Amino acid sequence: MLEDSREASLRDLYWSTNLTGRYAFDSLTCIECEQYLGVDVPLEGRNYRLTTLAHQARHATVSSGIVEQRLQDWLERKNTYEPLLAPDGAQQRIGGLRVLLCDRPNMTAGMTMSEAAFRLIERSFELDVSTLPSMFFHNGSQRLFFRRDSTNQVKAICLVIKFTQKVEISNCLVSLTHDISTGFTNALICGDGMTFNRPCDELVGSQQRQLVAAILASHAQWSNPLLIPTAILQICVPRTQQQAGFLESMLIDTENHLGVTFAGAAGLARSRPDWPQDIDVKTSTRELHSILPQFIFMLSVCSYMQRYANFLLNAEKQITQFATKSPLSPENHELRSALEYMLTLVENLTSTFKMCQERTTSQINLLFNVVSQQDGYVNRLTNGLNIAIARSTKQDSISVSTFTFITAFFLPGSFIATIFSMTMFDWHLDASSAGTSSASYVSNRFWIYWVIVVPLTIATLLGWYIWYRFAKAKHQSSLAPYEKTMRRLQRANPPWIMDSENYVDEITESDKHRD
Repeated sequence: MLEDSREASLRDLYWSTNLTGRYAFDSLTCIECEQYLGVDVPLEGRNYRLTTLAHQARHATVSSGIVEQRLQDWLERKNTYEPLLAPDGAQQRIGGLRVLLCDRPNMTAGMTMSEAAFRLIERSFELDVSTLPSMFFHNGSQRLFFRRDSTNQVKAICLVIKFTQKVEISNCLVSLTHDISTGFTNALICGDGMTFNRPCDELVGSQQRQLVAAILASHAQWSNPLLIPTAILQICVPRTQQQAGFLESMLIDTENHLGVTFAGAAGLARSRPDWPQDIDVKTSTRELHSILPQFIFMLSVCSYMQRYANFLLNAEKQITQFATKSPLSPENHELRSALEYMLTLVENLTSTFKMCQERTTSQINLLFNVVSQQDGYVNRLTNGLNIAIARSTKQDSISVSTFTFITAFFLPGSFIATIFSMTMFDWHLDASSAGTSSASYVSNRFWIYWVIVVPLTIATLLGWYIWYRFAKAKHQSSLAPYEKTMRRLQRANPPWIMDSENYVDEITESDKHRD
């Protein structure tokens, strides 16, 4: 059944036939460690060696045939890859490691080697048939298999582990075979960033250096089949811790921007006299809904890491009875103690991410409240603005109506009466025409009337205009606080504030036209 999955994976996997650029420089890295009784420290070139099979200029191109030939030499320990010489004072060799590090060139399942090179490794290392199918499990997988001989005795222990995919933490496959008779472990590790540094590794460090450091620091465990899986977990835990600190700092910045939370490192920012009008709703919404999926993703990673640690602890119990040449024994609890310690760290990180997830959800709920308060505040401003406009309109209407009424009532009669009552018109009968007809004439001082009326009319209109300008300025000054607040709220850029601002601008433009 698994053989069919393997054949399908061989077809679907991305194979690098010609290595260029950084892959040509360090696409395959080999780690060799041999454990001897009487030797307590790693000695480079004697019981420990780190080599690169595709070591060329960084911008060169290395064909798959060259890499395969070097890989064949390394697997067979010949030519430039002769066996290590035993250190001085070394006694019996009790086991060791042969690890091949391969990079994963992209997020899809692939290896920086050809299919033929993988077949060489698979055959020489006797890797489990589930190795390639596990490359396609993005959410992680673990498999422990005991290979038996014709007498049903366990001769080898096979472990296949695909770590859950998270770029900042890990995205690697570990497939190893531990020979019980020799105490040697042959392992293939394929992972994104396993043989070269990526941009995200600048803060958390090189995976290869961390793996090599973990192996060298555990010299007494070189013949332990669980050393490599435990070292991978040891690499991932501090990376997860660093990611937790980075995401929490982003959350604290958002909490400080929203200006309500006063707990832990939050609440130490500047005072917020204009809260909640100064909240940038658009930016806060985007940031919170970007952070929340990160916490959910990291919770999934921590959940897998807990299952992974428990898997290794259970595997340690099963392997102890078979690995007679390894330090796995009831008296040796070093590796188990390390696993239990890392399990507690992962559990604590899980609690941290859950807390941060709840804090983020709380800030999202707060943001809804902020939007409601801003909306209510704008509504109050709009209502006040409408009241002021209505009051001004009413006053104008009363003034115009009163003026129109007075003018319409008095102007015709006063105009006729005034004109006809002037001395320039004489309606009296003279002596010569008495009893027959009446006579009238216009005074030659009629111009005096216009000299007085025209300036007086101009002065009246000018006085009215000055009064109107003063009243309008007073009205606009009463509206200024509303307009100022509207423009301050516009910085947050919610659409409803933009509409209110346009409304105020329209009112201002209409007032200008009234001038």
